[in-house]
Parts: sequence; C-alpha cells; structure tokens
Amino acid sequence: MKKIFCIPLLLILLFNFHNAVAQDKIVKRNGEIISCKIVEILAESVKYNATDFGDVSFDLPINQVEKLIFANGKEIVIDHAARAGESIEMNSQDLFLVQRKMDLKTEFISPMWGTFSLTFEKAITPEKSWELTAGIVGLGIRNPDDAIGFASKFGYKFKRSPDYYLQKMRYAHILKGSYVRPEIVFGAYSGTEPLYEEDYNRIKFAVLINLGKQIVYSDRFVLDYYAGIGYGYTNDTGFSGSFPYVFAVVSKEVPIALSWGLRIGFMLPDKKPGK
Repeated sequence: MKKIFCIPLLLILLFNFHNAVAQDKIVKRNGEIISCKIVEILAESVKYNATDFGDVSFDLPINQVEKLIFANGKEIVIDHAARAGESIEMNSQDLFLVQRKMDLKTEFISPMWGTFSLTFEKAITPEKSWELTAGIVGLGIRNPDDAIGFASKFGYKFKRSPDYYLQKMRYAHILKGSYVRPEIVFGAYSGTEPLYEEDYNRIKFAVLINLGKQIVYSDRFVLDYYAGIGYGYTNDTGFSGSFPYVFAVVSKEVPIALSWGLRIGFMLPDKKPGK
C-alpha cells in the first residue's frame, strides 16, 4: 500500500517541479533572451514577471520583441513589418530592424570610361550609411590609352530623408532617398597616350561632394545616380580631362575634380537578431 500511495505523490511532485522550472522566454530583437513568466500581451507592450524579482511586473515595448516562447513550447512571432505599416510612430527605427541594410552595386556607365567597379554599402542608421568601392582601370568597353590599374573610393552618406508614403507617413526604405555623400577617391594606372605614343604613369586623388538619389525596389533591387564636384590632384602635366578614367581632374594647374555615375545592384540578406 505504501508503494501504491507513493507513486501518485511522486507524480505530483514531478509535475510541480516541472512547472517551477519551466519558464516563458522573450526573445528581443537585439538577440537578448529574457526568462520569465509572461503575464499579459498588450498592443504596445508585453508584461512579465522576472524570476529574480518575485511578483514584480515589468513592461517591455512590443517593438523591441522578436518573438515570445511559452513554457508549453508555443510561440508568437511579432510581425513588425505589418505593424510599421499600420503605425505612424513605428517608422524609421522600426523598419531599420526589419529591412535589409546592405547592398552591392556596380557602375553601369563606368565601362564606357574604361573602368569596372563594385560598391558595397551598409546602413548605420536610417539617415546614414557608408560605401566602399573597388575598381579596375582598363576593364571596360572603351580603353583608348590601353590603361591598366586600380581605383578605390570611400564615401559617407547623409540622407536628407528617405522617401515617405503619404498615407502611412513612414519611410519607404531606410536606404532610399536623396543624399549628400562626401567621398575620398584614389586612382593609379599606367597607359600610352595615343597622340604622342608615350607611356605614362598616372596618379589621381580627389575629395568630392556628391549629390544623388537612391531608389530601392521591393527591398531587393537598387538604382543609384549621382554627380559630384570637388578638389583633385593629378600628376598629368597636360589636360587630363580628355578621357576621365575613374573621375576627371581638369589639370595639375586647375585642381577641379568632377564625378558622375549610375549604379545598379541588389540588396544583400543579413541575419536578423534573435534568429
């Protein structure tokens, strides 16, 4: 009889122990996991009791939550993209955590000037991003000087503001919009001047201010066009603007630099926090 009585008692103790150990979990969008007891799920927040604080309740804004995992294994994933479309408050910062933040572009026009380049861009905030470009001089449709060399650029974008949906009053995309891009450009290449048939080694350097606009389609395809002006240097003793590999510098005596371009590319996938 004692053994028969002990079996139900043991089951009750195991059940109570499981309930005491099993906890709900809140997975935040920055990857942090909170073990707790979820008390209430509201439109703008989640209420929970932290294990270390007894019955004290805490509020966590819903826009910081990636998903809720209950002790019984069930999950609730928060659809922030849908929420951002329905709320005028959850705009730029909310979409920054939802949309893709990196793209890879190529200069669509630069092969006409004997240069092929790739540009990597990464958003830092909804208003700022940086770009790094690497290029090969001599790889293109036109190359009258039989030039060969390399080029590099580094730019920092400041967006006036991304485009808005008038009805929803939210950003269309964090990488979309008109911008100002200060940029440092460097090029080094060698070639042969067609007129005098003389070999040369060219070095060019410039600090430019570019004005442009970038358009993003369906968080996948990127179109970027710009024009810039600034100060530059070249070791060319003549007029170097006749064939502007990488960018144009008027001359060694007139250090005005000019740049322009049309870039096309694709958004790159990135791992979401908490996944």
